[in-house]
Amino acid sequence: MNRKSFPFRSTGGDLWNLDQPDYYAGYSTMAQKKSWDHATRDVVSRRVEQTPPIRFFSPEEAAVVDAAIDRLMPQDDRSEARTIPILSVIDERLYKNALNGFRYENIASRPRGIQAWHQGDG
Repeated sequence: MNRKSFPFRSTGGDLWNLDQPDYYAGYSTMAQKKSWDHATRDVVSRRVEQTPPIRFFSPEEAAVVDAAIDRLMPQDDRSEARTIPILSVIDERLYKNALNGFRYENIASRPRGIQAWHQGDG
């Protein structure tokens, strides 16, 4: 992997190129889906299996946000196939204007959602 922020386990040994982070050895969230209701199974499966394309950020913005994500939330404790597409998730929410649900009615001067991201206040 190219990212190198946490090269060692606290108990010793390298963290590079793990199939699965060994927080809970042998545990797989997706192996539990047979016990979920239909709606939950569909939502979680779609999030895991279908990474949305980048549509909100320009290529330049996406590169900057992706670099910040790699620095602030490194995922070098897992193989490339098991990384979480954080940039795509953020981009999708901004593209759909589906934000956290916070309301800022009492803070009139604070930019909201998409406007906040473009002003660097997101």
